[in-house]
Order: sequence, then C-alpha cells, then structure tokens
Amino acid sequence: MSTKIRMAAAAAATLMVGGSAMAGLETVMVDFTIEFTTDMLGPVTLSDTFEATETTEGGVTVIAFGGSGSFDLSAAGFTLDYSDLDVVFGGEFIDGNSNAQLMGPGTDMNYTFELTGFGDLWNGSSASGVGVVYLSSNGFVPESYSASWSITQVPTPGAVALLGVAGLAGRRRRN
Repeated sequence: MSTKIRMAAAAAATLMVGGSAMAGLETVMVDFTIEFTTDMLGPVTLSDTFEATETTEGGVTVIAFGGSGSFDLSAAGFTLDYSDLDVVFGGEFIDGNSNAQLMGPGTDMNYTFELTGFGDLWNGSSASGVGVVYLSSNGFVPESYSASWSITQVPTPGAVALLGVAGLAGRRRRN
C-alpha cells in the first residue's frame, strides 16, 4: 500500500471518529436506538439521530444528547412524540428521561419516560447494552420493560467521501 493511500485511510479513520481522541468538547452525530416489548404495542423499536457532545471527564468518555421529535411506531399503528429528551452515557452507564405523548387508534396518552442501564464502554464509534425502560402515565405506577439500547456514531459525509477516494486510489494502483 502506498504512503498516499495509507495517509488517506488514516485521515478518513480520524474523521470517522469525529475527533474523539482530542481532549475537550466535541460534537458528533449519533444514532440512538432502544428496543423493548410492551403488552399494548408489542415489540417497540425507537430510533433517531441526534447531535451529541462528547467530553472526557476524569478519563471517562461521556456522550450527551437530547431534543424533541417523533418515533414512528407505525407497525403498531402509533406515534410516540417525545420532548425534553435528555440522555447521558458515561463509562458503562446510561441514563435518560423524556416526556412523551403516545397517539394512535383511540389513544392519546401523556407519559414520562426513563431509561437506566449499562453496557460496553464507548469505543469512539459505538456502545450498546441493556437496561430498563420505565413508562408512567398520568400518575399511575410506572410500567417497566427490559430493553436493549445502542449508540452508534454516524460517519460525517467528508469521512465517507475520503474513504471512497482512498478506495479508488487503491483500486487504480492495482489495475
């Protein structure tokens, strides 16, 4: 492999990590997914992309993100709108909470949503684990569900383009 190709591949890998090796505050895009099963909805997968901050605190990488949006539960005929989502993943532990409104056939309920759990350490591009989702509605006792979750960094368009250039350069050399 030529030096130019190795340098391009190294630059692409650095871009894909989004600067997580650098100290301080970094902004990265992440896909966040939670999966659990409820009696009313059956299997539920909640997934969205968020702008997250990545910091190092006491040698531990912390990923924090949140916002408002909508999870599509069309397979069950429902939509779950969320607001004030706040998720923090540091070390092996994840904590999150949000307000949510479940809308569907004959249903329009307000919920508070909490996630607590643990998993793999952030490796610069992903982490996953298990936990418990708590859903409370109108002061009723929270329902709890075993859940799996994952956070995966979304490669920046520049990193993807650079990988393509490195691949083309490598292919040209071989031909």
